[in-house]
Amino acid sequence: LGFDERVFNVEQPRTPYDPGSDGAEFTFLYVGGTIERKGIDILMRAFLEEFRRSDTVRIIVKDSGTKHVDI
Repeated sequence: LGFDERVFNVEQPRTPYDPGSDGAEFTFLYVGGTIERKGIDILMRAFLEEFRRSDTVRIIVKDSGTKHVDI
């Protein structure tokens, strides 16, 4: 594992991110695989049961680890 210096470079300009741009007061961040055995289904069900469209929360899902290597 490593990183691509062309992408993750302190010299590159940062992408602006305004956490309040959509009116959300709280952001949940999930970083991981979006496959059932990782619990993404449980996470999404819990989030949707707890919050409504009118609530000032959001969830950001950073998907990773969903592909496998064929040997």
